[in-house]
Amino acid sequence: MEQQLNELDQDERTAYFLSSRRSDQNDARKKLLVDIERKLFRYNALLEAYYRQIERTKPSQRNIKSVAYWIKAHKPLAASESEFLTDWNDLIAPEDVAKYGFINVFAANFMAAIKSKLLSKVS
Repeated sequence: MEQQLNELDQDERTAYFLSSRRSDQNDARKKLLVDIERKLFRYNALLEAYYRQIERTKPSQRNIKSVAYWIKAHKPLAASESEFLTDWNDLIAPEDVAKYGFINVFAANFMAAIKSKLLSKVS
């Protein structure tokens, strides 16, 4: 995409259009810039989700044991699907809602919903 943009810029006959997105008359460049913006938006959302995931804390031994005992007693999963409990170092705790205020959680969920709606409209 960067190469395509460079080629479009080099082929531009009017230098003014290269300095003003509003006045740019090149539809191919406009479309490419919209595509770049959309992909960067998606990339940033994925990167943000990734970092939120890796920053989660390890669950307490008590919580892991509680879930393991519950699964063993109630058998809600096939044995092969509950093997994730064998490697306790690989487990992470769910996000602690109490760590954030209700308003923060509500606002984050609201913003995620808006982003999702915007992405679906752009795609």
